[in-house]
Amino acid sequence: MSNYIDVTTKWLKKSNKNIKIIKYAEYVYKNGKRYYVNNINRIKHENREVENAEWFINIFGGKLLYLPKINETEKIMCADYKYYFANSKHGFFLEEKEIYGKSKNSFYHALEGKEGQANIFLIDCTCAMLNDLEIHERMYYIFSNKRTNYVKTVIIKNNNCLFGIFTRKNKRLHPPINGEAISH
Repeated sequence: MSNYIDVTTKWLKKSNKNIKIIKYAEYVYKNGKRYYVNNINRIKHENREVENAEWFINIFGGKLLYLPKINETEKIMCADYKYYFANSKHGFFLEEKEIYGKSKNSFYHALEGKEGQANIFLIDCTCAMLNDLEIHERMYYIFSNKRTNYVKTVIIKNNNCLFGIFTRKNKRLHPPINGEAISH
């Protein structure tokens, strides 16, 4: 039994490829404070972040902001991007990760310790050359592990294509059986 659901179609229906905006953020708002991009809080691209941002915006449209690394305090972790679906005022933090090895824990190690940074992740596993089964095994582990319970959604890029978008299943998807109580 799977612990996640495929929401690819739902996301693609919300997309609007007519609007494609990629910009550098002027600031990021975290924990009730604005952190402006300056000589301390800098936007620094690593690995394939620019390429994957362009790929992402070509798939979904909308607006994507490159975010700074917040260096004025050690306690603030910031995602790589903030993304807004077209015509949406509410965006979400999106952290980009790249997988190069075939380890069965590769997704886990890429996402562990990222709580507070983002709960939606873009994983590019093109270089790892994983097959469908290997990707699903790694997804199952991510959504099963208590240490990654903050992970809400994972977007998988494989072979430079959208493999799928997967969201953690609610703990309770069925109605009560035989009068059992619903716990909150």
